Amino acid sequence: MSTIQPLLQQRYGEHIPSDLLQNSDVLNLNHPVLNTVLQHASLRHFSSQKISPEYLSLLIAAAQSAPTSSNIQAWSVVAVQGEAQKNKLSQLAGNQAFIREAPLFLVWTIDLNRSRDVIQLTEPEQGIEHAIGLESVDSLLIGTIDVALAAQNLTIAARALGLGSVYVGGIRNNLKQVVEVLELPQGVVAVFGVALGYPQGVSNQVIKPRLPQKIVLHHEVYQQQRQLDETSLGEYEKTLNQFQQNVGQPQDRWRDKVTQRLSSLNGREHLAKVFNQQGLNIFTDH
Repeated sequence: MSTIQPLLQQRYGEHIPSDLLQNSDVLNLNHPVLNTVLQHASLRHFSSQKISPEYLSLLIAAAQSAPTSSNIQAWSVVAVQGEAQKNKLSQLAGNQAFIREAPLFLVWTIDLNRSRDVIQLTEPEQGIEHAIGLESVDSLLIGTIDVALAAQNLTIAARALGLGSVYVGGIRNNLKQVVEVLELPQGVVAVFGVALGYPQGVSNQVIKPRLPQKIVLHHEVYQQQRQLDETSLGEYEKTLNQFQQNVGQPQDRWRDKVTQRLSSLNGREHLAKVFNQQGLNIFTDH
């Protein structure tokens, strides 16, 4: 890819921000990091080629290079490569075949168990009873943000190494069973998975269009008038339908997908209970 302009055209269709269109110097940028980020597309068909231990170590180093709140590093990841274990997780996450097919399935977790251990080692006489932050909404946010940043760092690094990936939110569909399968201790809970591997055959991943920037970018304050109206929604759906046609997918309306997704929890109505069972007592009345 010689410049970023073709990538922007795939991402926005006819709705590349005017600021970019008016600046040829930016459109003609050819930078490997920008190219890697802008090329993002989910991969769901993997070859049987294994990921080497040294590549896995390098990818974890990339994940650990992400920002982390107060350097708490409130995440851990479980690397699953065994067929039996992948089969179990696939069944629990919507029976998605690519989880079994991928040579590596990473289950990302919020990990406050390590923080508990640190506090107990530091103040053995007091224990963790006084550490009220362990059972706070802020701890949930710290863990969630930390793990998301780490995973995204890893997937970008994976792309740079010729690997592909896809995020799996379905890992939360049967969270209690996932906790049991992975033997997660108190203070640790899985939040999503990432299937990782080499593309099957020649990779022809196509970039999925996103909403126009005029919808998602606000200046100084939240500008309510930037919300979708029928015209802008129709324009985006037209761009998305063209993408779906090109890749042989059903031409569904984006609005219907959003409505359908947010009208069913698919087993995730039990998340608060599992979080509390794991000692992240953040969903309480006090």
